[in-house]
Amino acid sequence: MERDKALQGWQQPMDRPEYRLIRAGRCAYMVRPGYEDILSEIVPGKTGTDSVPTDTIGHGRQATTRFPLPGRPGEQGVIRWSSRGTFMKYLLGNIYLTIRTRMFEEAKVTARARRHGVPVADVLAAGRETIAPLLYRGWIVTREIPRCQDLRLFLETFPDEPSPAQLKRKRDILAAAGTAVAAMHDAGIYHWDLHIRNLLAVPDGSLEDLVYIIDFDKSKVFHPMRRPTRIRNLMRLFRSLVKRPTVCAHFTRRDLERFLSAYFRSDRARRRAANCLIRRHLWIIRLHGLWWRRHGLRSALDKYLF
Repeated sequence: MERDKALQGWQQPMDRPEYRLIRAGRCAYMVRPGYEDILSEIVPGKTGTDSVPTDTIGHGRQATTRFPLPGRPGEQGVIRWSSRGTFMKYLLGNIYLTIRTRMFEEAKVTARARRHGVPVADVLAAGRETIAPLLYRGWIVTREIPRCQDLRLFLETFPDEPSPAQLKRKRDILAAAGTAVAAMHDAGIYHWDLHIRNLLAVPDGSLEDLVYIIDFDKSKVFHPMRRPTRIRNLMRLFRSLVKRPTVCAHFTRRDLERFLSAYFRSDRARRRAANCLIRRHLWIIRLHGLWWRRHGLRSALDKYLF
């Protein structure tokens, strides 16, 4: 009974017509109405069998798996299993010890972002399998964003001598990225792992569908989000850019100005106030730079900071 109350509590902040709560044995699911049939194909241990052809892809920090949505020709789903980082993965693997289900929380935050107009992947379902009291493994399923690539790959593969059309498309994508991150912060969402691999670019998309933000695992909601918190999140994104020389080769100071101009909506007063905070936070990147320079990344840092 207590577990049922906890699950109902997770469901409360979400739009009730948007997701249904389903329990089946040791598993509990949040699923979008009309997509209940995908649950039988993604229970732990089944996805990846011959009955469900899959394809491993690499959006975000964790590898994910793409599979066809049953009964929906041409539509693909993307499933991401819970996965730990650092040394904890050697102790617990993909099992979590907590009374909260991170995948449910991620679905809730993603739904909030979607309601506030942030371009995000559409969450179809999230679930957990209880291993023992307070021990579980989880997963989340989103609708695939077709023809996309993460921003790091887009910048790394950008041609050295681009055509005017390619150059304009890069500028549009970076401006769209700034607008998307600003919308996310306006919604009060602090993205815990905001880096260029969690921004998906659609090079052949329309101006309204150029950039999507993914992977809201461990993200937090502030009411409202203050400017120093916004800047800390932006510095996390900036750090993921300057640490990679292959990315910096196609990301100029002018591109950075274009991103920030879109983020601040060309409001010079807000931009000047933010610049003071950005300068205060540069020590974080310089501290990381002590390690990066051991791996030949000094030129990427000097291009922007020194």
